Formats: sequence, structure tokens, C-alpha cells
Amino acid sequence: MNRVTTGAFRHGHGEFARARAQAELDATIMRGRAVRTVSEQAVDDADLQSLLSMLGLDQTDGTATLRRGLAGYIRAVAATVRVPPEATGFEISDTATAYLGLTERWVMRPGRDLMLIWTERQGWSVAVETDPTELPVVVGYLGGDDVVPDPYTVSRFVTGVVSGRRAPVSCPLFSVGNNRDDLAQRLDRYANEPGGDVR
Repeated sequence: MNRVTTGAFRHGHGEFARARAQAELDATIMRGRAVRTVSEQAVDDADLQSLLSMLGLDQTDGTATLRRGLAGYIRAVAATVRVPPEATGFEISDTATAYLGLTERWVMRPGRDLMLIWTERQGWSVAVETDPTELPVVVGYLGGDDVVPDPYTVSRFVTGVVSGRRAPVSCPLFSVGNNRDDLAQRLDRYANEPGGDVR
């Protein structure tokens, strides 16, 4: 392969990776919206789990350690950024993802709610809640070199984005998504986080 072809290939591969990452983020946002809508309609936890299962949004996964660790991590982050448990959700499928509906609104777009999103491939990002017919608008990625940063780092990131002081970071791609055992091990310290299960 000559140098020009190789460069074009790398550029094309990078564009594909970014498009795939954006598609995963969009899917996470849509799942989060669906979970939140179902949570508002459910009469109790059993009804919620039944409705989520019917919609293919149930959060069962063979990797119990990963599930417990991620649930605890989301509880810890939610407590730090002051998000109530009913405004959170996570899913473990081909990609582990989480959603937290923020109570703050973005100063750059008054009147629009914000959501905090996590994926094992992109880490944390803040996006503007949009109408179901609109594409979500990501206003910032946390970035860094850790896909599971401590909750206080996430909280400082959210504060910076909400206040408009933090400039958006380009979409990162973490390699931890290729090794679920490593991710489960890194999340294990959060497995016994108090506060009940995250929806």
C-alpha cells in the first residue's frame, strides 16, 4: 500500500470509528429516554422490570460482577452530582452504558435539560436533551485516560460544562471496552455502594 492509500485508509478508519462511537452514543441516549419514560409510568419495581423486559431494555447480563460494579459506580456518581435514583439507568449489552438525567440546565441553551451519559468506549459526556425527532447535542466529553474516573472528577466535569466554563473535548475512544473482565475489576470497588439498585 502506498503512502497516499495508507493515509486515506487511516482517515477512513478514523471517520468510521467516530461515526460508530456517535451511533453508540445516540443509541444510549435513546435507551436512557426510554428507561426514564418507562420509570415514570411504572407502578412499582416489579412493574418497571416487567415493562423494561418487554421493551428489550432489561438490564440482565451474565456478568454479575460487572453489573454490580456498574450499578454501584452509577449510584456513587449520581449521589455526587445530586441526581435522584429514578433519573438514572444503565444497560449491559454489546456495550455497557449509563444515563443520568441532570437537574441543571445548560447556560448556552436556556430551557434545555441536560443528561450525563457514560459508555465503556467513550467514558462520560454531557448532552442536551432534545425532542425525540432531533439528534442529541453533545456539549462536552470528559476525556482523559480513565474510562472510570472517580465520581468527584465527573462532578467537576459536569459543573464546568453546566457553567459554560469548560470547552468541549473531542470524543475519546477507550480500549477497555474490549476487555469486560478488566472493566468489571475496575468497577468492583463500587459494588457495595449503598443506595439500592440503579434502574
